[in-house]
Amino acid sequence: MDSTDCRGSATKGPSVTPARTRTVTATDAALGVDRDLAVEVRADAPRQGVCIEVPFPGAMEVVDGSLSGACAHFEARPGLALIYVDTLSPGRSEFRFRLRPQYSGDFLVLPARAWLMYDPHVFGSTAPTRQIVAPR
Repeated sequence: MDSTDCRGSATKGPSVTPARTRTVTATDAALGVDRDLAVEVRADAPRQGVCIEVPFPGAMEVVDGSLSGACAHFEARPGLALIYVDTLSPGRSEFRFRLRPQYSGDFLVLPARAWLMYDPHVFGSTAPTRQIVAPR
């Protein structure tokens, strides 16, 4: 999958690179077939108190217990996953979870974002994406 590294703060912010950041030209998911969503976050230095917000189409739900990646807390809401990390090490960190499509359609997905909870001016985000869920 093509990915885009989008930076927030020019010199000190974490960057977020969801593996799903790409232009979708064909069916990307099928109704009832689970798919992985991977989010890559890069930090230039150790970062404390990082929140990673990962929107996904409201027609999908997070599969319970599917998160991989070291985090302090994971919260699944309708159309949104929140990943809280106490300490983000310099370099690349990947978080992955499974989604289960419940409805077919063509959806706009809001940008994924990562920011420092105690300094929200330090952040990174992606561009919005398009997600197609095909009927079975």
